[in-house]
Amino acid sequence: MEYIVNDSHDPFFNLGLEEYLFQLNDNNTYFWLWQNSSTVVIGKNQNAFHEVDHDFMKKNKITLARRITGGGAVYHDLGNLNFSFIAPSNNKKDYDFLQFSNQIVKALSALGIKAQYSGRNDLLIDGKKFSGSAQFVGESKILHHGTILYSSDLEMIENCLTPSKQKLHAHGVSSVKSRVTLLSKHMGSTMSILEFKDKLAKEIFKDYNSVNILELTVKELQAVNKLRTDKYSSYEWNYGASPEFNYSKSMRFDNCGLINLSMDLKSGVINNCKITGDFFGTGDVSRLEQLLKNNIYSREHILSTITSIDLKYYFNNLTLENFLMLFDIS
Repeated sequence: MEYIVNDSHDPFFNLGLEEYLFQLNDNNTYFWLWQNSSTVVIGKNQNAFHEVDHDFMKKNKITLARRITGGGAVYHDLGNLNFSFIAPSNNKKDYDFLQFSNQIVKALSALGIKAQYSGRNDLLIDGKKFSGSAQFVGESKILHHGTILYSSDLEMIENCLTPSKQKLHAHGVSSVKSRVTLLSKHMGSTMSILEFKDKLAKEIFKDYNSVNILELTVKELQAVNKLRTDKYSSYEWNYGASPEFNYSKSMRFDNCGLINLSMDLKSGVINNCKITGDFFGTGDVSRLEQLLKNNIYSREHILSTITSIDLKYYFNNLTLENFLMLFDIS
């Protein structure tokens, strides 16, 4: 087994590292433990606009990233420890969660923690979830990765993974919130997450005849950073990969009235837009609707489109910030 030393807390780099190692034309088994700074990571089939509270994330400087595996949205911080396995596999269709989850359960048992594998992809202690996992199956390899809630901020998890209460009909995978627990509460002694990381790795090593501890070369770092830049940090991957969905929101503004905004979005782009309501305004809003069409659904692009427009011509006494509130985007 090859154990990869990776101390990066950059979610885009860490997701790029997984894909880089997965794409290598070899038969090696890779394993590593890693952490992200405050990030919500969504599954490959999820709707980025639907899964999280973007206003809360923006205020708290929390990153959004998309992984290549399925499943639901998860919150990462430095109190969360992630594990990744990449191994040869001839199984091109079926997922095998038990093979890798058993290694985690066995390692935790050696550390005095009685964990159980449950359902499709969860690990529990006393009936409460502390770990979830996901997989990506290729022609000859399998990627299995998961989270271990060690000392994460549970309040942040709840706040991030609660979407805004807008009228949103999404065709995708919605996150399921579960009762969770922190692994650190079940440890027999006080142990930092870095100490736990070291002990967990050593227990996993016992399942293999030999372990090579590797650091990435300059060439490998360049390849991973290219994936980071070209794919994992891009709007097209994180938001544009969202399924087609319909969005609508209504807000009432003083001295203006009620404004209803309805949009159809596909791949993160506004296909259709309709503005209705009992608001006062002189201009014909159909012109504004046409300007918004075909825009990327991001604050930057919408702001660029409407900055030069006199919104008060269309909506009496409405400010730019008021109008942007209708979009629920960071």
